Amino acid sequence: MQFASARPQIPQPEPAGWRVAAAVGVRQNRHAAQRLDLASEATLGLLESQRRFDAQRGTRLTTFAYARMRGRALDAVRAEARYLRARERATEQPDAGMGPSVSERLDAWRTVERVASDLPSCEQIVLHAVYGQDRPLREVAEQGRWSVDQLHRAHQRLLQRLRVAAGLVAEDRQ
Repeated sequence: MQFASARPQIPQPEPAGWRVAAAVGVRQNRHAAQRLDLASEATLGLLESQRRFDAQRGTRLTTFAYARMRGRALDAVRAEARYLRARERATEQPDAGMGPSVSERLDAWRTVERVASDLPSCEQIVLHAVYGQDRPLREVAEQGRWSVDQLHRAHQRLLQRLRVAAGLVAEDRQ
């Protein structure tokens, strides 16, 4: 059949890839199925090293390739560890990674509206420009009568007032 020959061949990990995978896998306490993944990553590192090798640099291909192969396998181990940690955090906190609910956002907006009417003019300008128009403080300072430092301090006071109004911190009485 002609179709059988047209099927792409899946490359098998090279013996060198298996040796690197065994060395990395033993140190990382990996099982056999995971070692196959490590061997595949190491083989990809070998292919990359063959492509990038430059004999003019004075190193041997085996030395250059081993470093690439080991690095690629360790990168795979680290990526898996990051994934597992993220998955574990997500199961510990069911709402992790999700933003506030619609009712929480409405409550926050009502708090901002309630506080905004009592703000000094500088803080009202900061609230409107930074959060309403998404403009940086430097741009607001260039167009207004306040310096960047004054607007920055007003921004800090604004955030503190909003935290107190939202009940996130106790009111600071000085």
